[in-house]
Amino acid sequence: MHDTWPREQFLRVRSLRTARSIRTQLQGEVTKNHIPIVSCGNDPGPISRAVCAGFFANSARRIGNESTYKLLPRPSVAESTAGGELSQLMYPHPSSVLVQLNQAPSYVVFHQIV
Repeated sequence: MHDTWPREQFLRVRSLRTARSIRTQLQGEVTKNHIPIVSCGNDPGPISRAVCAGFFANSARRIGNESTYKLLPRPSVAESTAGGELSQLMYPHPSSVLVQLNQAPSYVVFHQIV
């Protein structure tokens, strides 16, 4: 993989190589287990649903019209907290693409909290 294009797109070459390695491993497992590989084509819905399902514990909802987010309650945590609500507020990192948007999305899934 050439390093020029990823850098121009503000992508990390190491992360792209890791993603390629994971894809190769998954493809090998799917082939080994005789599971058909089906593309979602131009429909990003299945990928979005998979990411949201995998990161559900790391999801938040926008508060008002600001770029402030509140963690969504997790079932196990919601049962043990009064009122079932978590009060942790989150703000996008200044270098995040979310800061550049005119209208922040209503919901986000995130990888980590800094």
